[in-house]
Amino acid sequence: GSRGAGAQSYMIMRLVLRVIRRCLQRWENSVATRWRRARLIWSCRLHCVELALGQNVHFHHPVGVWGVGGKLVIEDGVWFGFYGGNRHLGPIYLQLRAPGAELRIGRGAWLMPADQIVCFDRITIGEGAMFGFGCSLIDSDVHDFSPEGGERPGKSAPVKIGQVGPGVASCSGV
Repeated sequence: GSRGAGAQSYMIMRLVLRVIRRCLQRWENSVATRWRRARLIWSCRLHCVELALGQNVHFHHPVGVWGVGGKLVIEDGVWFGFYGGNRHLGPIYLQLRAPGAELRIGRGAWLMPADQIVCFDRITIGEGAMFGFGCSLIDSDVHDFSPEGGERPGKSAPVKIGQVGPGVASCSGV
């Protein structure tokens, strides 16, 4: 008697959890993705960043854009995070810090939560490149730290990069 009822309750609970999981996955792939895409587009408009957004771009994690102009190119099939990824890590930040800056994210590249990319000149992330969690990429020294440098901006050098492991920081000229 009671043993059969317990097994039946367990089976019903597993079925309910499976249905809930599928509903959340559909929500993630539709509503949340559309919201994050719209937020990226409006963020670019707000910061005067020209956006070229490819097809089938997956927004499984929030993406923040900050800038003073420049151009952001996100090619087809780029992934921002992954389904079921850690929501406790920070958003992916893309910063274009100069009016002529160009940040290009290649076809099929993956950027993970808490990645930060700061572009003063030109950064190209290669096709199929994968960035681990919490990576930092910057193409400038930001400030001239020499004694006579004063308030002059630092030197920038274009960056072209492929695979990057978790927590890696990469600077100009790579």
